[in-house]
Amino acid sequence: TIGWQPPYQGEGRIYAKDILANHASAKIGVLYQNDDYGQDYLKGLKDGLGSNSSMIVDAESYDVTAAVPTLAAQLSRLKGKGVDTLFIFATPAFTIGSLAIRTALGWAPLTYLNSVSNPAVYMRIAASKGAKLDGVVSVAYIKDPTDPQWANDDGMKLYKTVIANCSTCKVDDGFNIYGVAVAWTMVDVLTKAGSNMTRQNVMNIAATQLNETNNPFLLPGVVVKTTSNDHFPITQEQVITWSANGWHLQGSLTDERGTIT
Repeated sequence: TIGWQPPYQGEGRIYAKDILANHASAKIGVLYQNDDYGQDYLKGLKDGLGSNSSMIVDAESYDVTAAVPTLAAQLSRLKGKGVDTLFIFATPAFTIGSLAIRTALGWAPLTYLNSVSNPAVYMRIAASKGAKLDGVVSVAYIKDPTDPQWANDDGMKLYKTVIANCSTCKVDDGFNIYGVAVAWTMVDVLTKAGSNMTRQNVMNIAATQLNETNNPFLLPGVVVKTTSNDHFPITQEQVITWSANGWHLQGSLTDERGTIT
């Protein structure tokens, strides 16, 4: 199999570009999951900072089997080291806990979240636990079903029609529109395969022949593409910031295609 969403190292590089462009004097602290998932984000951030990687004053890890409250120790250490820009490379439950803990500590660093943990439904859970969220930064590549700018968008209308057939699915859950977007690409692959439905042919198409410019659930301009020497389908993301109970797109798409090995 291959992945579909943007590679974590590429996402880390996009954050680095935003830091260097807009927060060049940042004192960065990182809270990350101590496995390939979290380490890939951290590597991308470091690689993107390049000769400025010393801006990272501390990186604290946590074990995925740990209880969320133990993250207070890591966050307290980051606060104590003068960190004014916090990166949270975690899964949703740990991110929600971290956002609430940092607020409870009386600490308000500029905060970046990875895209896995940024669906609005999780941000609102964090807010319900006391987290202050205005100004939080992340990235997006899929349309947000809670964003009113997409209310009359044909892709969003199609998504809502599809999801209405699922009695247990919440239309506002970002993971649901993610699933529908992946399904669109899968249909594209199967259509290209035609009558040759062998695993080898299907995998070959998915890994080397995608060039999908019309996935209606992705942000405008995002392309799903693979070639014989590049097997990462999506490499474009756009910076977003949280305010007034929702995400807002900033700037334009950043493409990290070709930077990940």
